[in-house]
Amino acid sequence: MAGLQPGVHELGVTVSKIKESELRPILSKLTETRNIDAHDVSDFVANIKVGKFREQVPENLARSLWARQNGDKVTEIPAMAAALI
Repeated sequence: MAGLQPGVHELGVTVSKIKESELRPILSKLTETRNIDAHDVSDFVANIKVGKFREQVPENLARSLWARQNGDKVTEIPAMAAALI
């Protein structure tokens, strides 16, 4: 959503192929973001359908479930970004 290419790891997110001087303004902008909608964020999630029956799950259902499951984390994006600046 912020235009970064992250990689998810067990303890956090790694952002590569960007200079720190380019990343800081993006993080700063994220700290100012209010009322982020988890459904909007789900549009940017790659490989949202996982598991044995992923081919049978409609895309919109997978995105809706992701938004419901991760909504509390999405609301914390501004605070997480602020902690990194």
